[in-house]
Amino acid sequence: MNRIREIMREQERTFEEVAVEAGVSVRTLYNAADGRKSNRSTRKLIAAALGKEVRELWPANSTKE
Repeated sequence: MNRIREIMREQERTFEEVAVEAGVSVRTLYNAADGRKSNRSTRKLIAAALGKEVRELWPANSTKE
């Protein structure tokens, strides 16, 4: 399971709720959750909205953060 979706399920949050808190569109959040490429600032916003570090959601990019 995708880590973003897993955390959202644990927190019982919807895509709409997280997207609003992160300040990104729902489509952008879906794209990130589906593993599509996202920029560093978007990853930081999504991670913050979920109360996580970027490296927890995107471990492959952790050396670049």
